[in-house]
Amino acid sequence: MRTILSYLPSKAVSPSLAFLSAHYATPSGSERPEGVSAIANLAQNNPSALKWPIVVDWHSGQAAIGDVEGVKGILETLRKRRDGELKEDEVHQPKGSTCIQEISVNI
Repeated sequence: MRTILSYLPSKAVSPSLAFLSAHYATPSGSERPEGVSAIANLAQNNPSALKWPIVVDWHSGQAAIGDVEGVKGILETLRKRRDGELKEDEVHQPKGSTCIQEISVNI
C-alpha cells in the first residue's frame, strides 16, 4: 500500500484519504484508521470501506484509486507505449514487476 501511495499523482495524501471510501460502514472521526496496516485490516473485514477500483501500473509507477479518469490515464499511457507513441525513457520506470494488477480483497 505504501508503494501504491508513492505512485499517486499527489504525494501529500494520507492513506485514509487515498484508500477509504465514504461508505456508511467506513469508520469516521477518531475511529477512522490512518496507517496502512490498519486500513489493510479494515479492508479484510469490510471491502466496502475501500475506494474502488485500485489500479496500479508497476512498470510506469502510476496508480489510481477510486478514480475512473486516473484509470483511463494509465490505460492511455499503456496504449501509447504499445503503439510506439511513447518511448520507454519518457515514462518513469521504477524497479519491480512489469504488470498491471488490480488489488482484490477476499471476502
